[in-house]
Amino acid sequence: MSKAKFDVKIDVASVDTASSERDDSLKGDEFFDPKKFPQAHFVTESFTNAADGGIEAKGKLTIRDKTQAVTLKVKFAATGDKATLDVDTVLKRADFGLGAGSDWKDIGADVPVHGHLVLSGK
Repeated sequence: MSKAKFDVKIDVASVDTASSERDDSLKGDEFFDPKKFPQAHFVTESFTNAADGGIEAKGKLTIRDKTQAVTLKVKFAATGDKATLDVDTVLKRADFGLGAGSDWKDIGADVPVHGHLVLSGK
C-alpha cells in the first residue's frame, strides 16, 4: 500500500443524477461551472487501514478552485481479469464553493459521494 496512488481527474460536465433538470442546475455557474472549471481532481497522499478493517485513502480534492483534504473509504474486489473499485466519502459542499446562492438552501450541507469503477486487464 505504501506505493499505491490515485491521481484521478473527473469531467464535471459528465454529472448524471438521472434528472436532466438537476444535472443542468449542477452544470450552472453556482455549482460545478464546467466551462470555467472543467475537472475535479483527487490525488492521494497516503493509504491507511481503517478501524472497520477497510482501507482509507487520504488526499487532496480540488473542485472549482478550492482544494480540501478528503478521506475516501476504499473497497477493491478482484475477480478473474476484472476488478471493481468503490470509493465513498461525504463532502461539505460549501468547502468547495458549491451552491453558495440562496437557490441552494434546500440542499444539504453534507453531500454523500460514491464512485464505482470497473477495471479490466484487457
